[in-house]
Amino acid sequence: MGWLPVVLAILAAFLTFRSGPQVVFWLAVFAAIGSLWSWGVMHNYAIEAAKFRRNFLGGFYDITPAEANTVPNWLAVINVLFAVAAAGCLVVALVTRLL
Repeated sequence: MGWLPVVLAILAAFLTFRSGPQVVFWLAVFAAIGSLWSWGVMHNYAIEAAKFRRNFLGGFYDITPAEANTVPNWLAVINVLFAVAAAGCLVVALVTRLL
């Protein structure tokens, strides 16, 4: 899903670092690391498929939709779960911060 869940999780960890629930802080840290890890592994699958293309330039975003479809579904599900966890942590952090 890209940088968005990583940024959301880091923001949630920042908001709960000193004054928020520590469980939410550590879940946000875990979600940020997991989102970044799963995004990197998915990117590696797509790049490995793109290397067989003749006009592959080696850029970070030099992949086609067909190459992005080489990512296994289980890995995409893990990435989505980490993204949902990051968004949930941010919601909890904002609610606890405002109340």
